[in-house]
Amino acid sequence: QKNDALEVWPVDLPSGSPWKCLDKQSPWCEFARAAAKYAEQAARWEPTTAVVVDWHGGAAWQRILAAWPALPSVRMRPPKVCYFNFRVYSSGIAHCRNTDAELIEWYEEHERSSLEMSSEVICLSQRLLAAWPAL
Repeated sequence: QKNDALEVWPVDLPSGSPWKCLDKQSPWCEFARAAAKYAEQAARWEPTTAVVVDWHGGAAWQRILAAWPALPSVRMRPPKVCYFNFRVYSSGIAHCRNTDAELIEWYEEHERSSLEMSSEVICLSQRLLAAWPAL
């Protein structure tokens, strides 16, 4: 959908995908896979910066970059990434009782991956900033 000021690219998720859930059980992988179909449209904008929100957005952006087309009209270098981090999942669940170490490691891996691809990071609080050295 498009108007004069905004273009919206909908990502359809499979029916039955869990909603209102932002953790490992969310449809983050399906979202990332489906978002990749917009790689060519994103590349044609020739953006200099992409904004990524939380590790879910990081996973989607990585899929888009993997599909980034090599069009003559498109800059060869992908845009820098500004990572908006609203929460550090691995830090939050690490303090819960009976938390599986593999689950903590899974979140750390996904959060670390989003941080590593970023040029800049904007976090919600000093507390989140303090949690990052562990990643």
